[in-house]
Amino acid sequence: MDNGAAVADLGFRRAPTAMAVVELDVSDAAAPRLGRILAGNESLETLCGVESEQLAGTTLDRHVHPDDATILTSDVSALMLIDPRPQIRLIHPFWGVIWVSVVVSIADVDLTDSGASGSQTLQPKAIVALDDVTAVRQAQARLARQATHDRLTGLANREVLLTQLTRALARLTREPGSVAAIFIDLDGFKEVNDNFGHAVGDAMLVQVSKRIQQAVRGHDLVARIGGDEFAVVCDALDHHSGADAIADRIQELLAEPLSVDGTEHLIGASIGIAQSSDAGTSADDLLRQADLAMYQAKSRGRNRVEFFAARLEEQSRKRTRALDQIRRGIKHGDLSVELRPVVALGDSTVVGYECVPEMESPGLPRADALGAAARAGLLTRLDGLVLARALDWLRSGNSDQWLAISLSATKLSEVGIFDAISQQLQAVGVAPQRLVIQVGAQSLVESGKQAVRAVAALRNHGVGIALNHFGTAQSPLTSLHEFRADYLKIDASFTRGLGESRFDESIVAGIVAVTHELGGAVIADGVDTPAQADLLRKFQCDLGQGALLGRFKSGGAVL
Repeated sequence: MDNGAAVADLGFRRAPTAMAVVELDVSDAAAPRLGRILAGNESLETLCGVESEQLAGTTLDRHVHPDDATILTSDVSALMLIDPRPQIRLIHPFWGVIWVSVVVSIADVDLTDSGASGSQTLQPKAIVALDDVTAVRQAQARLARQATHDRLTGLANREVLLTQLTRALARLTREPGSVAAIFIDLDGFKEVNDNFGHAVGDAMLVQVSKRIQQAVRGHDLVARIGGDEFAVVCDALDHHSGADAIADRIQELLAEPLSVDGTEHLIGASIGIAQSSDAGTSADDLLRQADLAMYQAKSRGRNRVEFFAARLEEQSRKRTRALDQIRRGIKHGDLSVELRPVVALGDSTVVGYECVPEMESPGLPRADALGAAARAGLLTRLDGLVLARALDWLRSGNSDQWLAISLSATKLSEVGIFDAISQQLQAVGVAPQRLVIQVGAQSLVESGKQAVRAVAALRNHGVGIALNHFGTAQSPLTSLHEFRADYLKIDASFTRGLGESRFDESIVAGIVAVTHELGGAVIADGVDTPAQADLLRKFQCDLGQGALLGRFKSGGAVL
């Protein structure tokens, strides 16, 4: 072997790309195929995990994944034309699967006959180069998964959920049954996230995702669709209770404490279910219906399961109309306002007014409109508008009565809210005692320490504080121990039961007695009949408001 040949041989042996010289089977001249390995370099030995002597005489397809072997046993001419380069899997005895790209070229190799004649023949052979692309494939797989899965929990994302839901609904044309979408929204998660930090919140979300996966069937798809919202696609359901049972298992598992860094946290879940046996139902519609059912579960007290019903569609349209009205009012500054008199039940004198922005569509409770505004991110802007209007009204010197406004706990959580309100009061020359801020105790707790501190600072400054919806889950009786308030506002649902429900009467009488013991005053909301007013006086309730005691509407120009 001359020096040039020796150098070429050394370059082949030490080349960083795995290469093999392969016999070309030309028994079918129209479709030559790769035959036995004649020689392989060191990189090929490494990729295949065998020594050179074990490679020689074998065929490359013996070292390849069975599903990819036909690529190397097909027509070489066709293999050389494939673009982009074909990629196949080698099976390493210790490393497992290695992805390589394949390049084949044909070369005439000089085979010299060492006999007496000294004749030379050129026999075509194939040079096969295998380039390790495992790292590239793995990176592509990670990127593909990130595009379809949630990074924190590893669950499918919304796009995958809708794709799976679409496929499940399409199968209804061939297989009878039904498909359900289950929408899950965690209760009390924001409070934990705000009080303990996002690291704890993230750890909880990972645990929640695992518990939901434990609750569903093996073929059901679980997805995280944003924040603390999850969804499940359930197909092959043959009766209505199937999805109900799955939702109940989810609630049962999520009711167990979640432990993070040795601290246990309790949360719940509001769950909505929408189910269809109609292949014409769209995935978007079914998921939206499940969301509406979840919204219904939230509005009915949380930590419950609700099925979608057609009436929820009309309620959704009403909320949309109310939101449009709120957006227009905020944009143009002309939101209409109701002033609801607050009357001393002892002598029927008006001691103050509640300023209530008009945000209702016919048949839509104000609480639903407020909830929709909160979900749309409009509540703090609405609160700011109402506060500004209220201060203008107080400055105008309309009367000596106080004016009550409801502020969301989200608004009270804003940094600098105490300074902003106190400075505005001073700027308009209004005594703090003429402003009363109403807030729900439960929402105050869930919003974290910032809102609680702001309420305490405002009260110390002289601003009146009233706890809204008292007696309900939003403001439970236990909040008397947690907050100092000037007024407790009995929810209208209890007031309306006076004279009809001994239970409601006992609740109202107890709230009045305990509040007086703590030095506060009681406002009864929803006083609509003389009989209700008489019973409230009997219980020594201080103040009341409702249809019986009057209300009047004023346009945006007044407030």
